[in-house]
Amino acid sequence: MKLIDFPAVLTGLTKTYQRDITEIEKVHKRATKLTINLKNMSYTDRLLHLKLPTLKYRKLRGDMIEVFCATICQTVRPMLSDHCLSVLSSL
Repeated sequence: MKLIDFPAVLTGLTKTYQRDITEIEKVHKRATKLTINLKNMSYTDRLLHLKLPTLKYRKLRGDMIEVFCATICQTVRPMLSDHCLSVLSSL
């Protein structure tokens, strides 16, 4: 029986994930150029003008929310009412 080589698996996933991020960023950059007044601005200036966060920030924020939810569900879940649990699960 062969054991899975986790570093190799993670490297493969990281490369695939990085390609996905690159493609999403290309679409994001093109979409922000659709606003006529912002066409000649740099990508970061367009984001600032449109009050949009960067994709890197959105990923980090999503990860932090997931960690918070996992932690809070482990420690506070017994104290929450059914209504609170249904609200949390809908987020």
